[in-house]
Amino acid sequence: MLKRFASLWTLALACISCGLLGAGESPLQEPSVVVYPLTTSGQTPAQAGGNVALLLATKLSSLGGIEVKPFTPGTTRPDFLTAAIAAGADYYITGYLTPVGNDVSLIIQIVSVQSGSVVFSNSATVQTYSDVVAQADSLHAEILHHASRGLPAVTDVAPASTSPPIATGGSVNLTKALGRHSARDEAAAAPLPWGLVVNLDGDAPAAERSVAQTAFTAALRSAGLQGEILPVSAADAGHNAASLCKANPGSVGLFSGTLAEQKEAIDLTITVAGCDGATLATQSSTQPTSAKGGVNAAIERAAEADAAALSTAVKPLVVASPAPKT
Repeated sequence: MLKRFASLWTLALACISCGLLGAGESPLQEPSVVVYPLTTSGQTPAQAGGNVALLLATKLSSLGGIEVKPFTPGTTRPDFLTAAIAAGADYYITGYLTPVGNDVSLIIQIVSVQSGSVVFSNSATVQTYSDVVAQADSLHAEILHHASRGLPAVTDVAPASTSPPIATGGSVNLTKALGRHSARDEAAAAPLPWGLVVNLDGDAPAAERSVAQTAFTAALRSAGLQGEILPVSAADAGHNAASLCKANPGSVGLFSGTLAEQKEAIDLTITVAGCDGATLATQSSTQPTSAKGGVNAAIERAAEADAAALSTAVKPLVVASPAPKT
């Protein structure tokens, strides 16, 4: 399966390259990126993450100005950075696909190979493959903007191409394409409790806090919960907990916290509060940054530890929370 997908990837990139032959050379070296298959969870089949990655890579190439390099089949998330370095890429793209109600939650990140840090993160609710491909415009703009940040002569990034999304996938309903159950099947199944993960505070750099927010959201899924990033401050979330829960049907609470830097370590503290704003539990995890993977790996370990510990405080809330309406 991996070899077959790799062949499809190589063929797609080869066709794109053929279309670009003869174009005038840019005076600046094009930034390069590897797009890895997105991590899937729940009932989402694993191959869906690869399909989405291929669509994004193809669209990024068609927009121009960026070299898209094929990923090495079989590469796992802990080795994304190492593999991207070996491929000679400047950035890599990764993310998550998670069923939420009748939609699919898409979380996507751009990671700088030079620093190993997330330089852009975004979340969106999607229903069709066209919705996913539309995300390539912002990814394209962010990569070009970050790559040109040290060039004083470049003051503005050219707007992304307005060409229509590629035909592949079209308006196919993504929830069906990802193997979702019917509304009747979902209604019969016991709903998983899920919460809103708001922006993290702390003295760690903003990019690292973004990594922690995304990593904790993914860790919730591994702990048997659903999670969705909510781009609001912890203070705003605390003052408007009830309204935010109401605006996001099915949510049973909010996660907030801090990411602090220590000597050769990071500390991730997460607090879960109910929709009434009352604190239910707090959990902290300190992880060394000197181990393999550096800061990002330490953040992921801390996120997994906090999510596992807090899952027992969140799961009982589903009893008092109605299932999302379909």
